[in-house]
Amino acid sequence: VAQRLIELGCVEAYALDGGGSTVMATAEPGFDLSIVTRPSDGYERSVSTQILLVAKANGSSSGGGLTIRPASRTVLAGASVKLSAAAYDKNYNSLGKADAAYSASAGEIEDDIFIAPERGGDVTVEAKDGSRRGSTVIHVIDKPDVISVSANGRAVTSLALACGETVSLTASAMWQKLSLLSDRDCYTWTLSDGKLGSIEPDGTFTCGKVPGRGSITVRA
Repeated sequence: VAQRLIELGCVEAYALDGGGSTVMATAEPGFDLSIVTRPSDGYERSVSTQILLVAKANGSSSGGGLTIRPASRTVLAGASVKLSAAAYDKNYNSLGKADAAYSASAGEIEDDIFIAPERGGDVTVEAKDGSRRGSTVIHVIDKPDVISVSANGRAVTSLALACGETVSLTASAMWQKLSLLSDRDCYTWTLSDGKLGSIEPDGTFTCGKVPGRGSITVRA
């Protein structure tokens, strides 16, 4: 927020309050109001004083455009991202969900699903519904900084399993401390020794019948 204020030419700012009572909520054109910060209390605190920036203009059937909302704007290469579009008029009043047709500068579009390309870079996704148009940029990352492995919802770096036991492993990726949207198809799993057992493309590992030690490697 401070950086944006500087870009707009602001030279003074006021901190009216801090802590749990400081919450910012915004509404993208066409979508409902939503909280965009992480309140330090862990939830929205009930407060009596608010500053509202509200457009006073009445609704209009002309002009306007589309707002595209992806599930995430920073994704791992190969990830599938659900898209939705909402229409707004020239005064930014919501006109509801749009039945939009999508296109992308890279990757693939299947109905309302964007499939990120294998090569990283910025991809522009465009939507069209009649005379209204909109676009957004999705950042595709093909070289994450960190890949983490979880089992039963907990991060793991080692496993001790009985012969024949099965465990479902999931992977997640981060880049510049940002969590990347990804799915199982983004990752490949391999074993250091086939005698350890078997691992499925979805990360399901089944121990072999002979005791042993080795490693499981996941790549994006």
